[in-house]
Amino acid sequence: MGVFFLEMIDDCQFCHCLFDSACIFFGPYGPFLLQGDGSIIWFKWGVLKWWPMQMNDYQFEARKTAIYPDVGRNVYYPTLGLAGEAGEVAGKVKKIQRDDGGIVTDERRAALGKELGDVLWYVAQVATELGLTMDGIAQGNLDRLKSRQDRGVLTGDGDNR
Repeated sequence: MGVFFLEMIDDCQFCHCLFDSACIFFGPYGPFLLQGDGSIIWFKWGVLKWWPMQMNDYQFEARKTAIYPDVGRNVYYPTLGLAGEAGEVAGKVKKIQRDDGGIVTDERRAALGKELGDVLWYVAQVATELGLTMDGIAQGNLDRLKSRQDRGVLTGDGDNR
């Protein structure tokens, strides 16, 4: 077995060859096996702390911690929680302006990171209550923004520009 670096194969920079006919690649979206015939087998290894988390994975794991009235039939509770947490983010940013002269300290950055995590948790719960996936929401948003960019209407008003 040998480890070697590749020039670039589909954004993969590291390859560990198992034998002559297959290699494990560590790409931007997870590990996969490239077989000698060119076919690819994707796979996961438990929870990889160093691997970028997929949004649907976050949504699934966050749902395990959801404790509120009528979970699975209550979009109102997480929506109100989302508004509250977004307000907490805004309040912390306001204090950066008021108390720190607009300078984001490491302490403020860490506190904002925690609040943004709470916002993300509530977004995941609202999405789940509505039967939407985080990956689907994110991809739809990027597609819509790219379309607006291509048409020169990133700025302006209206949801359907």
